[in-house]
Amino acid sequence: MQDFRNLEAWRKAHALVLAVYRETLNLPKEEVFGITIQLRRAATAVATRIAEGAGRSVTMEFAADLRRAAVNCNELEYLIVLARDLSYWKP
Repeated sequence: MQDFRNLEAWRKAHALVLAVYRETLNLPKEEVFGITIQLRRAATAVATRIAEGAGRSVTMEFAADLRRAAVNCNELEYLIVLARDLSYWKP
């Protein structure tokens, strides 16, 4: 078991969450319950999975949480592409 705040991956994921929250403030208000909430949830899930995994005592379980975080990264990447293609965000 380790302190997730000491993990570089978590620090970067947390910075990503903060950036997504900042960027989603400017999305259209009609997207509050659409893409806005999905972007925030996906970004938060990445950091959350890393933090969860750091609390595990078995390395294999930590690795599984990291794989789930990677899946959430793919989801977030798609949502960012969608926001860009809808002209909500600039590249």
